[in-house]
Amino acid sequence: APFGGYKMSGIGRELGMSALELYTETKNVFIDLT
Repeated sequence: APFGGYKMSGIGRELGMSALELYTETKNVFIDLT
């Protein structure tokens, strides 16, 4: 997890869904490369 758990790090409070979307996009990229 690049964010180290965005809910615990406080990123979720600032970005909310934006952080989740970014994380999901990154995951999809890694899946594509694999």
